[in-house]
Amino acid sequence: MTFHLYPTRGDLADWLGLTLETVSRCLTRLKKAGLIDIRHGDLVTVLDPQQLSGVAAGDRSLSH
Repeated sequence: MTFHLYPTRGDLADWLGLTLETVSRCLTRLKKAGLIDIRHGDLVTVLDPQQLSGVAAGDRSLSH
């Protein structure tokens, strides 16, 4: 599954009440864990939907 992430990282941070750095770190952790791939800054590919769903639900943690 590939999609354009239309809100910018700054927009996401504002919407979630987080800093831009926190949003960037989270996306980087998801990428390093092999759950997503990000190209051209806004094109996101979900590489492991099942594990990503588990992380989102709080059932799994990301490996560091």
